[in-house]
Amino acid sequence: MQQGDRLSVDFQQEGASSQLLPRPALLTSHNSGWNGLFVEEHFQPATDTGTHTLFTHSVALALNSFCCERWLDASFYRESLHKGTVAIIPTDIEHRCATSISHSLAFMILSLTPVFFNQFAQEWVNSDTTQLLPYSAISVDPLILGIGLALKTEIESEYLGGKLYGESLANALAIHLLRHYCNHVPKVTTYSGGLSKLKLKLALDYIHTNLLDEALSLEAIATEAKMSQYYFCTLFKQSVGISPWKYVIQQRVERAKELLKISELSISEVALLCGFANQTHLNKHFQKLVGVTPRAYRCQ
Repeated sequence: MQQGDRLSVDFQQEGASSQLLPRPALLTSHNSGWNGLFVEEHFQPATDTGTHTLFTHSVALALNSFCCERWLDASFYRESLHKGTVAIIPTDIEHRCATSISHSLAFMILSLTPVFFNQFAQEWVNSDTTQLLPYSAISVDPLILGIGLALKTEIESEYLGGKLYGESLANALAIHLLRHYCNHVPKVTTYSGGLSKLKLKLALDYIHTNLLDEALSLEAIATEAKMSQYYFCTLFKQSVGISPWKYVIQQRVERAKELLKISELSISEVALLCGFANQTHLNKHFQKLVGVTPRAYRCQ
């Protein structure tokens, strides 16, 4: 999309990176259903993106070593990147990146919509003045690297962890950016002691009512409990002992155990009826939690 002479790119749109890069993405998350998060993995030749702005807050995460020149918010940088080096490009900040080396560049783009990010800025730090700042790629960030690689694995596995897992990683990324890449981090309001009995009941009732829905989302559960996603996740874990994502997987496996014993349904049918995407997804989680495969469990 052009705004005057300035190219504006929206990573929420599938294939948008083709406006900047010569090759299509190796992997994308556009069919994930994740709320507020978009991920791409790239393997590109030397290129020049040209000057542009983004509609999303984006993190460029290097997966190999290369050098580049970067123009970011009217500043110029010569960068030497290595696996785990990150550049932060907030929305509406002018950006350009150019490389002239002979070997290809491996990197990921992790993008959060401003609406999603601002929910955490307002609810987690209780501030309307907190802004994500532009950062050139000057250092390795182990946590963002870990989140990026976990998201890459999740896409490659065809979303083995389910929608809740991806959304949990998006939450972790948003909180990390707030803590380390913003203009300031106001005093955080903290809560302890877990969810109230009413909010816990609301959350658990909603989970069990929608347990078999593969698209069950963290946002929907938190909304049912009338809480922000961050505080809901924190207090749910205090109350139950595990994260919402792990609790949902645990309950789906328990349901699968029941069906394997009382029905003659195929394992593939059991997987779909219990909210798993397919039999492979069920097998992995079932063996991890129960210690045997669904087939072996049925034969016991």
